[in-house]
Amino acid sequence: MDGDYLYWNYRNDIWRRNLAQQYNEKIGAIGYDFTDGYNEGHITPFEGMVAGHFGEETMSDRDYAIGLYDMASQQELFRYQVNDPQIVTNLGDPAIGRTSSGDTVIAFVEMTKKALMIFNLSQKDTLQIPLPADDQYFPALRNIHVRNGRVFVALRFRVFCFDASTGAKIWELQEGEKIKVSTLRFWNDRLIFHSNSGKLMALDPKTGQIIWQNEPDDSGATDQTLIGNILYYSTNPWDPDILGIDINDGCKRVHLVDPMGSSGGIIGTDANGRLILGSANLIAYKP
Repeated sequence: MDGDYLYWNYRNDIWRRNLAQQYNEKIGAIGYDFTDGYNEGHITPFEGMVAGHFGEETMSDRDYAIGLYDMASQQELFRYQVNDPQIVTNLGDPAIGRTSSGDTVIAFVEMTKKALMIFNLSQKDTLQIPLPADDQYFPALRNIHVRNGRVFVALRFRVFCFDASTGAKIWELQEGEKIKVSTLRFWNDRLIFHSNSGKLMALDPKTGQIIWQNEPDDSGATDQTLIGNILYYSTNPWDPDILGIDINDGCKRVHLVDPMGSSGGIIGTDANGRLILGSANLIAYKP
């Protein structure tokens, strides 16, 4: 999502949907000979560029490449790919942003190397930052962000903040257990961290200090959606309630008890600000 647009990739094309006017448009191509439809979605838009990770016909089933494309010219600006048949390249979703001096960077996790990779497109140099060997990154959760000259990344039970120019660690927070999954999202000027211990907390992105935190629940909160100042998420995928948390103070404002039956979750919002819930049926909830 980026404002009023939803981005995704299908086969070798990047698509965008205008949510307000309800039409789709093709804005670029991703990769070469990309015919098998791997990883539909996982597109990051930023200032006229889009980045994604994808597979190609010439690659093995579990290998991927990172690509960055100019949306106007449809030209490839950057590619990261490991051409080694002896290993499986495991890459995290890319994030695009700028350093404090204005250089453009693309950052992602190289899980084979257990490293955070930061490529400075302006200076044409690379940072490779080691990550803890006992932790893990989950690319489908989009747990990486570049904001205000910093790179934020959440692993299974740790959150890191690095300087995008130097790779220096600015702060680290550890919370939860090694056997579960955490999620990390930027909402306005706060980092919303749903730890794998079940705590939902707001962090100060400058210092990593906890602004507020809630009591643990059984949610992974992977389907978070923000409407106004209320963060909505479902408690679990098997028998979900929907919770609405005020990101200003962490207080619960909404609790929808089992609105979707035995399975489902939050799909997103429509152009009118309604929360779209899905299971066997689609449900629209007006906050």
